[in-house]
Amino acid sequence: MTKKWGQYVIALSVAGLAAAGLAGCSAKEPSPAGGASAAPDSSASAAVKGKFRIFVSDFNNQYPAVPSMQIPAIKYMGEKTNNDIDLVFIPHGQYADQLRIKFASGDIPDVYQTWGIADAEPIQNNLAMELNELLDKYGPNLKKNIPKSAWDAVTINGRIMGIPTPAGFNAPAERILYVRKDWMNKLGLQAPKTSDELLAVLKAFKEKDPNGNGKPDEIPLTSREKFTWLENIFGMWGVNPDSFSVYNDQVIPSFIHPNILKGLEFIRTLYAEKLIDSEFMTNNSTVWKQKILSDRVGMFNHNQSTGGSWYRDMRSSLKDNPDADFMAIPTPQGAGYTGPVGRVEQPVGKTFILFKQSKNAEAVIRFFDWLATEEGNAYAAYGAEGQALTRQGNDLIHTPDKEKEFQEAWRNAIFNIVVLDSTLRKVKQDEAIFDHTMQAVEVARKEGIPNPFAPMPIPQSLMSQSELKWSGSLFQEAVAKIIVGDKPLESFDEFVAMWKKQGGDKIIKEATDWYNQNVKK
Repeated sequence: MTKKWGQYVIALSVAGLAAAGLAGCSAKEPSPAGGASAAPDSSASAAVKGKFRIFVSDFNNQYPAVPSMQIPAIKYMGEKTNNDIDLVFIPHGQYADQLRIKFASGDIPDVYQTWGIADAEPIQNNLAMELNELLDKYGPNLKKNIPKSAWDAVTINGRIMGIPTPAGFNAPAERILYVRKDWMNKLGLQAPKTSDELLAVLKAFKEKDPNGNGKPDEIPLTSREKFTWLENIFGMWGVNPDSFSVYNDQVIPSFIHPNILKGLEFIRTLYAEKLIDSEFMTNNSTVWKQKILSDRVGMFNHNQSTGGSWYRDMRSSLKDNPDADFMAIPTPQGAGYTGPVGRVEQPVGKTFILFKQSKNAEAVIRFFDWLATEEGNAYAAYGAEGQALTRQGNDLIHTPDKEKEFQEAWRNAIFNIVVLDSTLRKVKQDEAIFDHTMQAVEVARKEGIPNPFAPMPIPQSLMSQSELKWSGSLFQEAVAKIIVGDKPLESFDEFVAMWKKQGGDKIIKEATDWYNQNVKK
């Protein structure tokens, strides 16, 4: 516990806030989230005007500098849910620091937005409200339209500790492989189903001039610095370096799991045969994207939402090549492995946490429950008809650029908490972009590696020794030497032993203890 948080806990205790009865709402028999839900409360309390204060990130967007209820979007949502909403925007780049300052000084809202619950200090310090009973009573649409994987990611020992925003498009396996569709067609190739078939496709990209310029300039596969955006390559063997796994009854960082070595061996082969970008360990995001959009890259790893936006960018960059196209493909199965593949599931994005001291919890839940309805979802995503949302005949057309004109770009970023397919399909933008997005989403929804560790705080020993993280110097240097051939594959065991000796054993113990106490049944 930080000093500031310790002071705040004392302040709460002195004020007697921890004893506020309705704040706790602890559940004796919590109902499973995502299952059948109780009917919404139709009592007189729903007719009484509610009010609440909420802290949110501004997501680097502009917003009107007027009181919340004078902002048209907030006024509209307040009227729809019979609430007076005090919305406090906090600069995105300073969000975590500003939250700590506000909380430590006693400036506490009813609810605030964060990302997941793993590192939410109000939860760690027993200041967050349990939501089971409130959701049963006032949140039927939340429970119905947010998938179980998202609820599990905000649940500790049966206690629901936040309102989760599901992964984009309700696809927890958020990252997938993309391949140049026109190159595949030109070379008569099929989507690879195994790691060996993937190797054959990449070799064809290197050797058969699929971009047709007569030069051996193709980059079969690219990625970025620190072995990022290779999740689905490692994921062919059921692990991602930036996650945790259960192995031999212990919870270990996946980057020391034996299956990581399978991925490293595969990447080592790609590097030796020039099938992966020679600069993949140093590419920044700008250089990486430029390569992908330059008609030279055959395959890359990215989010499912990229399916539409990057297709648009490719059409713009390669307008002289009307056949240029890419598609999402399922993650192939790694040789000798039969388990789940792809990205380790990231079940939640934004998460909203209520404080125990709030006397307006019912109003908060009713508000978010409306956002999870067809009507609320459509408004959060697209706004009011006549602004960025316009009608052409019987069709509703959304023009994102107009969001800035009406100063409403922030509305979607904050309040679009679910994606209902029926709403998605009613409101379209560019037909080709929409189709590409949905093709990628469908691939992402059908794969993924389960992640029971989403609610787990980062082990203290890992937080205090950054070199022991997957992005730290020990792992990065060890695997780089293996991939370029300076060290044999067997040296990986030496790295694991050194990592454990320098503090890794403590990390494993802390993670395993948390898992046994909070998840394992």
